[in-house]
Formats: sequence, structure tokens, C-alpha cells
Amino acid sequence: PPVIDGGLMKMSLFRPATRADIATIAEFQLAMAQETEQLALDSATVLAGVTAVFDQPERGYYYVAEHSAAGNRGAVVASLLI
Repeated sequence: PPVIDGGLMKMSLFRPATRADIATIAEFQLAMAQETEQLALDSATVLAGVTAVFDQPERGYYYVAEHSAAGNRGAVVASLLI
């Protein structure tokens, strides 16, 4: 699906997250809490929570979106917990 980026239409690749994405997903969670609730969450707690989803799949599954434009190809730009 297309993603709007600076007024230009870019394509993103959606894929299941891997353990290599844990730190990025945790960073997104920390940023979202700060931006939406003005909460500074404990990074170790958030990292443990994200990791727990990978350790116990019954908790859910993460998916990530990767930027596909040249120069940014493969950069994770979003995450979703289902």
C-alpha cells in the first residue's frame, strides 16, 4: 500500500517482525508514549515487554513496515502489534 512521505507517494513493504526489530519497535513505543501522553516510559521495561511478545507468541505478533525508496530501502518506519 502507498504511504505519503513529504507529499510524495512511496511504497512500503509489510512483513512479520523479527528479533532483529525488537530495539526499533521499543524505540517506537517510547516515542509514541512521549508524543501522545507526554510519558517518559522506562526503556528497559518497554524493551522487556516487546521481547516478551517474541518469547511468548500467544501475546501477539508484531509486523513492521519497511521504507522502499532508494536511499532508505529496508528502514523500518512503522510497527503494529496484533
